[in-house]
Amino acid sequence: GEVGEFADLLKKVVGHGHPADLAKFQKEGGDVFWYVAELSDALGIRMDDAEVDKAQRESAQSFLGGPLLASENPFEQAIPYVLEAAYNASQVGMIYNALMKPDAANWSAVPILLANVVTHVAVALHLMGLPL
Repeated sequence: GEVGEFADLLKKVVGHGHPADLAKFQKEGGDVFWYVAELSDALGIRMDDAEVDKAQRESAQSFLGGPLLASENPFEQAIPYVLEAAYNASQVGMIYNALMKPDAANWSAVPILLANVVTHVAVALHLMGLPL
């Protein structure tokens, strides 16, 4: 839901021409990080795991190949990262819903999916020039 709120702000700027309210982007990005931290804690997942850290670092490096050109709109450049964050968040939701059938759930994928959510939102915030 929080990734969706972040995406909705982006849609209003890019799709509807509204002025960018950077404080709202920063708040919604922070909410994503908070929920991922809470969910990780509730599921007993350590997000400082070496595999998670490696996946997050490699993702960020591959996404941020270099600085934006002056002609590039940072909000338009953020769209694919926000969409990818939403996709990863939906995958976590599907796995979480599989709690009723624990043997069918791929729990080992959850830490990487959560790392991808926060990485993609971090990249989007970075493109907008906002701190985490």
